Amino acid sequence: MHLSTLTLTLPATASHVVADRLDVLHTWLDPYWGGANRDTYAAIWHNNFGNHYNVLDASDGYHSDPGIPSVTKLCLDHANHRAHFEAVGQPKRCFERTKVKKHGTCPLTSNCYADFEIWPELTCYW
Repeated sequence: MHLSTLTLTLPATASHVVADRLDVLHTWLDPYWGGANRDTYAAIWHNNFGNHYNVLDASDGYHSDPGIPSVTKLCLDHANHRAHFEAVGQPKRCFERTKVKKHGTCPLTSNCYADFEIWPELTCYW
């Protein structure tokens, strides 16, 4: 009996992270109304297998345990609209912010503002 190539390939690829998008919610307070001008970022990580994971802290910088299976590092650079991550057994992979949808004010208060950002996976060039 011979196993098909597909049968042998699927288990090998199932262990790899195949991320395709980060959806980032960026919120900030208006300092005019007495709030600290503090940006916060939270994200949902979507992969090509149809799974999604909450990234509670999607702020600038290096995150050594972002809570995504097999992902060991996530680095976000909001000023340059890019991010990269490393997964077990894979080279560096990248996201880039390509779209921002203005949401306006936050639901619970008028001195808070929010944007919804879309970060698809793209070829790393940095």
